[in-house]
Amino acid sequence: MIRDLFKKVERLVRFHRALRFKLAACALLLMAAGAQNRMLKDMDKTVARAKAERDLVLQVPAMEKKLRTENLKLLKPERQIIAIENILEGTSFRDDVYHAIIDGEVYSTGDMIGDYKIINITLRTIMLENSKVFEIKELSFPEPPGNPTEL
Repeated sequence: MIRDLFKKVERLVRFHRALRFKLAACALLLMAAGAQNRMLKDMDKTVARAKAERDLVLQVPAMEKKLRTENLKLLKPERQIIAIENILEGTSFRDDVYHAIIDGEVYSTGDMIGDYKIINITLRTIMLENSKVFEIKELSFPEPPGNPTEL
């Protein structure tokens, strides 16, 4: 029965020229749709990869900041002071309390950075104490030209 059905369809296709062209056109359309579908899947993969790379690139500044402050403990005390000086951005005075801005983070008196504890903050200086080597270091900002030393 199924074999007879296939034979009838084969005869119909063989002797009906317009049907052959229509079937060929349908086959071409199906192949084109399949190719387009593969291209869209490839493009989706490329877009997903690009988004992942972009997200990773956007995380780089935070990762660098974390590395700069976390790796301080790996350095010797003299090198820690130099590194802290390089990432020291300034001080601020708010609500009758001085704060130090170090590498974009706000620190107060008593906070730790590397092996150093912040023991005093003024407008122009930051005092750091290293209890491991029993030393106190003072970091200061250069005096701007033409400004008085006292505010």
